Amino acid sequence: VQQKDVYPVVLQPRTFVLSSGLESMIMDDVVSWLETRHRRPQHTLAVNNRLEPILIFRDNSHAPYGGDIVYAFQFGNVWIKRPLTSWGGYPSFLFDRNNVGHFCYDGNGTGEDLRYAQFVNGRWFGQRIDTSPSVGLDNDLALDQQDKVHISYFSWAANRVKYASNNTGGWRVEDLAPAGWHQTSIATDLENKAHVLSVTPNAQINYLTNMSGQWAGGVIAAGTNPVIRRDRQGDMPGVFHRGGLQPGVKNGSTWNLESLPSIGGLYEGNRLSFEIDGNNKLMICYLSGGRDSLYLMTNHSGQWKEHRLDNGGNWANPRITIDNQNTIHLLGARQGKVHYLRFTPSQLP
Repeated sequence: VQQKDVYPVVLQPRTFVLSSGLESMIMDDVVSWLETRHRRPQHTLAVNNRLEPILIFRDNSHAPYGGDIVYAFQFGNVWIKRPLTSWGGYPSFLFDRNNVGHFCYDGNGTGEDLRYAQFVNGRWFGQRIDTSPSVGLDNDLALDQQDKVHISYFSWAANRVKYASNNTGGWRVEDLAPAGWHQTSIATDLENKAHVLSVTPNAQINYLTNMSGQWAGGVIAAGTNPVIRRDRQGDMPGVFHRGGLQPGVKNGSTWNLESLPSIGGLYEGNRLSFEIDGNNKLMICYLSGGRDSLYLMTNHSGQWKEHRLDNGGNWANPRITIDNQNTIHLLGARQGKVHYLRFTPSQLP
């Protein structure tokens, strides 16, 4: 008896025109529409400094509920899909300056542990970081100036935000603070110190940093689903849901919160995706209009403006990244299909 290996798969992307006129590529038809409507992010992406994108998403074609985590990459003019791991969720993925990929996720098929893998020369090398019960949820990953890994994540069993890093050699895991089940986010400063946003059990945005050698911080404001990033000058902008979108930037020991144009029907069940380009312009991707419509809010023109990328379509958990040419790459699920877009700010509708 011989078992036939279903991988690798040569994908056949097809062009799809969004309501804004932007073109996406339908990469695959294997995402469960019902599953991606839940909070669990199923996909992420990163682009190395050779402008080579890697797309990571859930392939439900081999299991009705679980499925495999797979990755897709371009080889010449061909897109190829390969397996990464069975089960898993909450993937976060970045390339460092040497084009090594760093990937973390919740290995939820075996008790929800925090796992990490490196992607080197087309091969994955993985390990378990935290094997405590029900950890790794709603994680985020950042690299410091030495390309050391810093991860924030939620422990469902302990109802706490946790932190893991290999910046001292081996992996170190720390409990930080009580937390509710919302996304966590992490960034590192120019001194390789970590800055973490999470949500308290009573729905307040909590900020913590180990700049002094000890974890300290405090509540910023009421809100959910925070994201923090470092800009090119070393400042720490963040954004979170607070009725609408609430951006702010840390200034000394305080946070200065900014006003944005009003937004209707913002869907807070999905994570925000937020990145900063090489010109220090902020890009916030989110869903609005009864979960259906895909938006990008940016200050690229010098003032904040909302751009509707697609009207309707039942999008779920869009994720963006920005390459070293300031091109925006977006991966998301639309009506159960994996969509991939790349566009420049000048193409925004």
